[in-house]
Amino acid sequence: LVTEAISYHFELSRDDAFNDVVYEVIGTEATGIVSPALQIGKYYWHVSSIDRLGLEGNSSHMRILNIEKKMDISVILSEPLYEKHGIRYASPSCKYTLQPSDKDTSIVQMFVAVDDECFERYYMPILFDDGTHTIKYKGLDSSGNFGDVDEFTAVCDDSPPQIKMNMDRYVELKSDCFVHPQTKFSLVASDDVSGVNKVLYRIDDKWKEYDGVFSLPLEGRHQIGFQAADNVGNQSDEGMINVTVDNTPSAVVINTEKGNMVKNGSLSLPMGRFE
Repeated sequence: LVTEAISYHFELSRDDAFNDVVYEVIGTEATGIVSPALQIGKYYWHVSSIDRLGLEGNSSHMRILNIEKKMDISVILSEPLYEKHGIRYASPSCKYTLQPSDKDTSIVQMFVAVDDECFERYYMPILFDDGTHTIKYKGLDSSGNFGDVDEFTAVCDDSPPQIKMNMDRYVELKSDCFVHPQTKFSLVASDDVSGVNKVLYRIDDKWKEYDGVFSLPLEGRHQIGFQAADNVGNQSDEGMINVTVDNTPSAVVINTEKGNMVKNGSLSLPMGRFE
């Protein structure tokens, strides 16, 4: 703003010598300029004042204007991710959809490269198989300019957890497993990718979350089921074991050939065969 000025002369050029002027305003009384749409690149501008006699003063110091278009693109996921130590984990059913962000309407086409593949036009959601994968993506505007390349990396976890049951004080006879009411049952689950999220078990029909060693105090036959899930929703197959809780002590019966005699709480056996 110059006190004696009644108007201004504004120039915007591609070069600092102002030989390639792309936008010019002469005689504007406004102290602000709204430029037209510009392509991505580096520009130079200056302004000079015009007084009441129409004389133009020297130009101001040259300044630089950088036009950048990031052309922001968002990766939309069909399922939530699990993140651990800065690493994202996803299930194999997760779909990755690219779409321009709400603030950017200049994108006319998106391009994507998965892992080591070349860039291709993006048309449909992306699915991953087991392992670590990277999506590289960029936008293209109506002037033919590409935006910056962005990346999104995730680990597709297609492996369910492993789970096993441990128990002490048991006897296996043929197809039956007999346990004591104080027999301790414990579950151990492991997952080498996204990690174990939850372990469940059931005694007969009712499922509940495993929180430590348990026993079966009720005598009789029971079925124990157990299952684990990882942090992206993969579930192990249900493990199952049938056990019989035996809390009845064994009885001993003595049979004799000639009968027996009880005296003062003692059993007297005559000479003879017994079994």
